[in-house]
Amino acid sequence: MLDELHRPEIGVGASWTSVAVRDLHYGLGWFTAEYRGAHIVFHNGANPGYRASITLVPTSKVGVVALTNGDSMEFINAVTCA
Repeated sequence: MLDELHRPEIGVGASWTSVAVRDLHYGLGWFTAEYRGAHIVFHNGANPGYRASITLVPTSKVGVVALTNGDSMEFINAVTCA
C-alpha cells in the first residue's frame, strides 16, 4: 500500500519547493524527489500561525516530522530538507 501511495504520478516544477531537489513528482498525497542522492517522500501543510512537514527516506527507514506554532518555512526546511 505504501508503495502505491509513494509512487510518482505527476511531474511537478521545481518552484513547488524552496529546497533544491531533483525529479520532483506528486503521488497519491505525497511528493517524491531526489535530494542529495537520496530518494525522499514528503508532504507539507500550513495554516496561518502553523506549519507542518513530514519527510521520509524509505531506503534508510528514517523520517522527520516537524510541527510548529509559527510561520517560519526556514525552520521547517532546516529540519526536514523539504
